[in-house]
Amino acid sequence: STMADGVPPVQRVTHTAELLGRGSTMADGVVGVRGARVLVVGGGLTAAQAALAAVGAGAARVVLRSRRPLQTRAYDLHDDWVDMRKTNRLRFDFLCMEDRCEGAKRAAPGGTVPASYMEELRRGAASDSSALELQVDGGIEQSAVRLERGELHVDGDAFDLVILATGAAKTPLSSRLYQQVQADFSAPVRDGFPRVDTSLRWADGEDLFVVGANAVLELGPGALNLMGAMRGAKIIAVALRDLMWTTKRDGAPSAVVNVNSFSCLGLKDAVLLGFADSSDEEDAASSSDDEQAVVGEAVRQLSSLSVRPAASKKKQEPPLSKAKAAPPRAREHRRGTKA
Repeated sequence: STMADGVPPVQRVTHTAELLGRGSTMADGVVGVRGARVLVVGGGLTAAQAALAAVGAGAARVVLRSRRPLQTRAYDLHDDWVDMRKTNRLRFDFLCMEDRCEGAKRAAPGGTVPASYMEELRRGAASDSSALELQVDGGIEQSAVRLERGELHVDGDAFDLVILATGAAKTPLSSRLYQQVQADFSAPVRDGFPRVDTSLRWADGEDLFVVGANAVLELGPGALNLMGAMRGAKIIAVALRDLMWTTKRDGAPSAVVNVNSFSCLGLKDAVLLGFADSSDEEDAASSSDDEQAVVGEAVRQLSSLSVRPAASKKKQEPPLSKAKAAPPRAREHRRGTKA
């Protein structure tokens, strides 16, 4: 049996990640559910978007079922975590916790719905002509599901399509990439997350950094939002700058780096090595005349950029004294007398 739009039974249970993969918006993912009975499981923004999209696509019945009553919040965690006046103190308290993972869960306990979506959901549920229903089921995780006579029954209700808006796995070690990196570098792990240091470096002695939600043990509960992204970017920018300016050549700090930090890329015999030691100059002596000319010109230009003196300020002329500067009326009077 199939749904009204011809969708086969194998596709009757799907995740919002799959729906978003079918197009650029949630509406693109639910195309073809006209006349169908749809159950959306979840209590966050994605669940609200999926339910409203199904209603807009013409579904006969749309049930948004959550484990607890829907909550409205502007951000995915407490407002204090995005308040610049309070976030530093909260992060300090977070870093002092013995169990940071549990602290992050308490700061962001679950999905919430922005006020604009909440208003649209309540308005639709209150309308007699709308197909939308809002339900709360604390035992939704133990729901009884069975397929009977071509219909999918969830706790006794028949549906043609079940959309799971239950989020994604938050433990990065479920990813093969993280598993391989952790094994190759023997990188420390705690509670399924990379145990990074204060510079977001994952492994000692390795230039391996972690940002985003996977660095939650150091960045705090706001690691995934814009505030956390900004903090992580600043930390890594400082670490990369330190790497750039402490690069060594032959066991000693290179004078090249002090003039041009791009030399730390290690492009041997490149144009930037015109600033190098005498040994490098001897190696370059065997190059052709054309190469020498190009290198010399590049070095001359870079040197002028590096040591260019500041433009001297133009000496200001002192203002005319009162004796020399005749008042405007006096000048006009003399011109008139002369005429």
